[in-house]
Amino acid sequence: SSLWALPNFLVGNLNVAANTVPELIELIKRSPGRFNYASAGLGTTLHLAGELFKLLAGVDMTNVPYRGGAPAMTDVIGGQVQLIFDNIPGALAQYRPGKVKGFGVTSAARSPVVPDIPANAEFLPGFDVVSWTTVTGPAGLPPAVVERMSMFTRQALESASLKKDFFDRGASAVWRSPQETVAYRASEEKRLGDIIRAAKITLD
Repeated sequence: SSLWALPNFLVGNLNVAANTVPELIELIKRSPGRFNYASAGLGTTLHLAGELFKLLAGVDMTNVPYRGGAPAMTDVIGGQVQLIFDNIPGALAQYRPGKVKGFGVTSAARSPVVPDIPANAEFLPGFDVVSWTTVTGPAGLPPAVVERMSMFTRQALESASLKKDFFDRGASAVWRSPQETVAYRASEEKRLGDIIRAAKITLD
């Protein structure tokens, strides 16, 4: 069963001469080859969000992979890199005190954590990249055990304190049945695999 979904947040250096996603897209189109975006490593959802942005917006940007979000954000604030798709908690820590500009979240709809920030999908239909997690076990678990674990997971996600804990971390509680979780994973692997192939991403 699934547990939560966590979108990323596109933010940029304060000197980026744009304040909205459409303005940012137009700016990048006028400056081919001049814009970079940081990510916390190759193949992460942060990297894939940037590549999907490039594909849907038709813009040219270069990914600059870092070993973790903290050093990547440091360089965005310092201006070494202009943009970053970061997990909401890390991005909010810099956005709220005004150290970076906020452009859009990567979920299909706005995040309740930052409802004033639009979703990229409002300008780029089909944009949807979130981190998500599930409760899993070894292969071959008896169906009765799977269903019991799923029931306990659903009950846990009805807890107001757990929902608040997720919210404070920028995530939303999401429950799916075991069957729905398997189907969702297969769908995401196909969809994200298409992005990886289109962007010619390799881990070499």
